[in-house]
Parts: sequence; C-alpha cells; structure tokens
Amino acid sequence: MSKFAQLEGQNIVVESIVQESISKSGGNAVPVSISEFNAKYKPDTFIRKPNEEAIKNAEKELGVTFGPQLKKYLLTYGGISYKFVEFEGLAATRVKSDIVQRTLNARELGLDKKYIVILKIHDEGLYAVVDSKDNVYEFDSALGSKKYKDMKMKFEDYFIWIMKYMKVF
Repeated sequence: MSKFAQLEGQNIVVESIVQESISKSGGNAVPVSISEFNAKYKPDTFIRKPNEEAIKNAEKELGVTFGPQLKKYLLTYGGISYKFVEFEGLAATRVKSDIVQRTLNARELGLDKKYIVILKIHDEGLYAVVDSKDNVYEFDSALGSKKYKDMKMKFEDYFIWIMKYMKVF
C-alpha cells in the first residue's frame, strides 16, 4: 500500500499510476520521496543547514512545533529550490527570507498561528502551509477570503505532488 492510501477514508491503489509513470519516463521511475527527488534532480539546497537548536529557535519564534517530516526536511536539506519551485527553508544562520519570516508575513495577512508556510504558490496571497502534524493546507488570503483547503496530504507527499503538478519532472 502506498503513502497515498487512506485519503478521505478510502483505500486508493496507485500501482497503475506508478506503472504509467514508469512507462512514460522510459523505464525510469518518477520520485516518490524527497530523498529520491533530491538524488535524481540535484536541486539547490541550503549550504548551511540548520541544527536542532536552530529548529527549536524557529519553533519558539513562531510558537508552533514543526512536524516530524518538516523537521527532517529542514535538517536534511535546509530548503529546496528547483527550477521555479522554491520550498521554504531554514539555514544555520537566519536569512531575510526563510520559513520563519514567510510565516510571519503570511500571519499579517490572516494566517492562523497554528500553521507554517512551506511554499508561496502565488504572489496574490496563495500559500501551502502545514500544521504540527505535517498536514498540508492551501491558504488563500486574497481579497480577505482567508480560506483553507485541506490537501489531505502530509508534507512529503505534497512536495512530490506539487513538483508533478508544476511539471518540473
């Protein structure tokens, strides 16, 4: 059973989708994890990744605990940028635009304090955010709507999904 199973309480079999992807990619399987994506596409990552202390400081500043997948991503990569998709990151030393600053900026637009921004999807106020359990939501702050869409995915699954959706591979 795949990571994508149990969406909305239903078992979803993705083997046929994976087989179709393999056949379309000439026998090379498309990545199904961030580590596979990193190994295959060699995206830009932060040179100076954060340590546990930097993570704790960021959590304290935001007043929220990072989920296990987000924390692992930050400790492993710091942040990932590939082509035109840039997932937020955290460096060993704070930079002007990082996951903390992006989240604080989104809170000024109405983002609830229980969420952390992982991706600015659109300049018009559309963000991908996670809670402390790595559940992903898309937050639309445009025109005062402040709507949340439950993506029914965890952080790592969303990362791969968005890369496929944006057609970066």
